[in-house]
Amino acid sequence: MPSPASSDFYAVPDPLDPGDPGELIWAERVAAPAGALAWRVLYHSRSVQDADIAVSGLVVAPEIETPPRGLPLLAYAHGTTGLGDACALSRQVEPLGEVGGRSGALPLPPLWELGFVVAATDYEGLGTPGRHPYLVGESEARGVLDIVRAARTMEGLHVGPQTVVLGVSQGGHAALFTGELAPAYAPDIDLAGVVALAPAAELAQAAQLLTGDETVTGFAVAIGAGFAAAHPDADVEQVLTPQARASLEVVDTGCIDDVLAAYAGPVSDVVRIEALGEPPWSDLLEANSPGRVPTDAPIFIGQGDADALVVPALTDLLVARLCALGDDVTYRRYVGASHDSVVDAAREDVFAWIEDRLAGRPTSTTTGCPG
Repeated sequence: MPSPASSDFYAVPDPLDPGDPGELIWAERVAAPAGALAWRVLYHSRSVQDADIAVSGLVVAPEIETPPRGLPLLAYAHGTTGLGDACALSRQVEPLGEVGGRSGALPLPPLWELGFVVAATDYEGLGTPGRHPYLVGESEARGVLDIVRAARTMEGLHVGPQTVVLGVSQGGHAALFTGELAPAYAPDIDLAGVVALAPAAELAQAAQLLTGDETVTGFAVAIGAGFAAAHPDADVEQVLTPQARASLEVVDTGCIDDVLAAYAGPVSDVVRIEALGEPPWSDLLEANSPGRVPTDAPIFIGQGDADALVVPALTDLLVARLCALGDDVTYRRYVGASHDSVVDAAREDVFAWIEDRLAGRPTSTTTGCPG
């Protein structure tokens, strides 16, 4: 596999030699837990403006004998970490040459222990040049689909033809858009299923709900900055107050906890809520709410009924959207589960559902859609 051109893994060549989406730029072995092999990777993808860009991420494989058909690939889309480069998951690992052995922790759930090759994008602009287009569905989906392509080209991994995408929170949003975009953007990928836990959805209503909790106002700032990163006609001056713009550097230098701390307080001091209901912002909020395009693959959605961040009523509206499109939806609500604990609450259901998809079994007749 190609190696980084310098000691700085994230020093993207300038200019970047042209490459097809998913083409590997370089890879570097990193420390991993016993029983796993891991690499951080830099690969080609495409921005929303259709520019050739470099995106980073992690690929992890179980250290087991590979079956003849290869191992299934699980694309993992992570939840909100922030918009700054330091927030990238792949920056939380150690190259093999910098540790006294090969053992080390990875900032991912140990999905490789279930027999998957795991491909986890950092998303566009996290770890690599440019601001991360936070909650821009097309950008997220391209990052996910292209790391799947990159993993398939890596020597010695023996990845099979089947892929499932699993995401949590922001990653649930990314997973849903991955399912929507896959047929047109990546018809070469056999997507067997989409799992979205506590997914960001119904963004216009979610933005309005942020006004009721001064501790989460920073999410509105992150959304505004992320949309502006992808769409030149989206000017943050339209939606952020002068006071908010004066502190905007924290979006690029800090992670989500830093952003939330910097903007904790009355939403009126930070966001012009009325502007969110006007173009281009109203159009962008709708365009980046999943459920506008049918998804060919079956979908599993898990939601905790005690989630204070992703409000269950909005997930109900999302499911209604998906069902109206004719999607094959399995919807599970988990009593007492919060935004964080829904992952554990749904674990058994999720992996039984994934196993059925990989085995080619039909989804249950009792799904999230009526009729």
